[in-house]
Amino acid sequence: MALLFIDLDHLRLVNPQYGHVVRDELLECVATRITSCVRQSDTITRLGGDEFTVILLDIGVGDTLQIGLIAKNILRKIAVPFHVGMGQACEATISGSIGIALFPEDAKTPEQLLKSADRAMYFAKHSGRN
Repeated sequence: MALLFIDLDHLRLVNPQYGHVVRDELLECVATRITSCVRQSDTITRLGGDEFTVILLDIGVGDTLQIGLIAKNILRKIAVPFHVGMGQACEATISGSIGIALFPEDAKTPEQLLKSADRAMYFAKHSGRN
């Protein structure tokens, strides 16, 4: 299996500009876009704030190209401007950073897998985001 740890870049800038209601609507839209990028058998969770995880089941070592394509597709979909605001016609543009960890290659326990994916995500952020 593979775990994708997604952190939305600059989401906190949405709050002062549009408010919490629009931010919450934006998070719902992000979840919908992520869902459109994965299989029905995969699991998407929001950890809180601006962090999501995607669990890709039945992924083999040879499927790393497929995992990369899924991650790139998620980033591409997140980067498309969001039209939110319930009638206020707000346009918000964000990006995301994704860290990927594989089980059992990168970790032997769920906790280690999450930490490994989190570290990979921070590496992506420090390497230029998105």
